[in-house]
Amino acid sequence: MNKIKILALSTLGLAMIPNAFAQTTQEQRVKQLERKVEALQEQQISAKSLADKINFSGFATIAVGIADNDAQFSGYTDDKLDFKQDSVFGLQTDFEINDSTKATLQLLSRGSDDWKLNLQWAFLAHEFDNGIVLKGGKLQLPIYMISDFIEVGYAYPYIRPTLDVYDIGVPKSYIGGDISYSFDFDDFIINAQAYYGNDRIEVPGGVEAEMENLVGLKLNLEWESFTFGLSKASASVSGLQSSTGISELDAGFTGFNFMFDNGEWLITSEVTFTDIDGMMPDSKSSYVMFSYNFSGISPYVALSSLETTDNEKRLMLPNNSLDIDRSVISVGVRYELMTNVALKFDWTNADKLKGTSGRFPGNQGYMALPQGGVLPVNTGEFTETNVYSIAVDVIF
Repeated sequence: MNKIKILALSTLGLAMIPNAFAQTTQEQRVKQLERKVEALQEQQISAKSLADKINFSGFATIAVGIADNDAQFSGYTDDKLDFKQDSVFGLQTDFEINDSTKATLQLLSRGSDDWKLNLQWAFLAHEFDNGIVLKGGKLQLPIYMISDFIEVGYAYPYIRPTLDVYDIGVPKSYIGGDISYSFDFDDFIINAQAYYGNDRIEVPGGVEAEMENLVGLKLNLEWESFTFGLSKASASVSGLQSSTGISELDAGFTGFNFMFDNGEWLITSEVTFTDIDGMMPDSKSSYVMFSYNFSGISPYVALSSLETTDNEKRLMLPNNSLDIDRSVISVGVRYELMTNVALKFDWTNADKLKGTSGRFPGNQGYMALPQGGVLPVNTGEFTETNVYSIAVDVIF
């Protein structure tokens, strides 16, 4: 009898083993599924957090223009409608590393450069608790009033920044670092920015050179609708032998700027001075622009000039080829076509060259030197030019 009971219990125990094993396996599967769900939830949270940290933005200008001759002011000729010269496309990514540090990358493609993709900005920025901001990497050279958004046509009334000030051979970017600080003083906001760096630049003749020991300071003072600014920079440039017969030189830049903006009237002005060693010309350039905004329509007029200031001190070259003198007037209108889209029309006239090349590319040639290198030559073919252009600016 006892044997029968033992056998029955043994048989019952063996029969229960598969059920217990199945229950254990099911619990493990449930736990595995729970872990997978938790992992997916963490990935979704992480992806959402990452998306919150990344900001994409962009801008574009599609412009078309034509000139009344081949002076090539702003790159335009009378040959055909040109869609390249003022057209640009840019993409920017800002990544928030933490609450105080971010990385910025900007890619830029210009029609005038055959749409070649260039890395315009690539830097890290960190803001300390006391408000000081430190940046390092490939940065915009902050010497002008609108340096930070010089490529974003939507941000200003005219189609192109005044060439007499913004296109005088000064590099647009550099590799290095800067430190800036903004603070309030009574009713004023004061911003100070200092920077140092170097880069490869292109000089007249299409030759690349080394810009070294770039050091600069920019000061801005804001009061109500007024902004006043001062910019100072200097650098050494080497590797010029094949282009100019000069191995290296020192260059300096000084700029003053003013802006009045009350939401209706916009008045801006800049005066700049360049000081370059040796036979390269020193220059003075300036502009003043008036614009009035009503119901999204902003007509404007801009007057500017560019002249060399050391004509009597430099080595005289054939036809005063390095001397520059010109006056420019631009008249146009900006219309806010829709949100983030602006339509612009512009007429620009450049004249009063006073026997110089006016820095018109159509007046500039080069003469080979026996010892190597080239010298610029003024052909004197053009004394005036008119450029007519239309542009659409967008930001996104």
